[in-house]
Amino acid sequence: MGLTPIAGQNDDSEFFSQSNARTLETFAASKGVQELSFWEVNGYDKPLNYAYSKIFQKITTGSIANDFSVTLSPTSGSVKAGSSATIAVSTAVASGSAQSVALSVSGLPAGAGASFSPAAVNAGSGSTLTVTTGSSGACNAAWNSTTACVPHDQVSYAGHNYTALYWSTGVTPGTPIAWNIWQDNGTC
Repeated sequence: MGLTPIAGQNDDSEFFSQSNARTLETFAASKGVQELSFWEVNGYDKPLNYAYSKIFQKITTGSIANDFSVTLSPTSGSVKAGSSATIAVSTAVASGSAQSVALSVSGLPAGAGASFSPAAVNAGSGSTLTVTTGSSGACNAAWNSTTACVPHDQVSYAGHNYTALYWSTGVTPGTPIAWNIWQDNGTC
């Protein structure tokens, strides 16, 4: 957000003084305003040896908080039981200067793990995220073509465990038409 007053004499006959400028600069700094500018540089500020510019320069040249962004490629995916996947992690400086970024993962399901190599980078550098899953172990109850399945139901078919993503009856897991009905959770 920025603030832009008219320096000196305003259109409504009010006068924005240097004292007003200092008060506005103090207020803006306390509220995190990132930009102060004003109208009438040549008309009012230049004859005053740029007094308004010097007051507002405190905020426009002040320190900027260090911040970074993180992007992943690919942005989403799935990992079958007993397998792993790698994801490229890129960081960038969003503002300020490059700082150390410690990378971590939370909210993984039971049996899944994740690690970064390296686990900490300077903003602007990259890392590799490896997601691993444990073996699925036992097979779920066998799929039956006459049983109605609802989302989150779990079945096994042809040596694989599946989770229902949608309501269905008779759609065989693992077939080409089942891509949006069943999620293959790997071998069992």
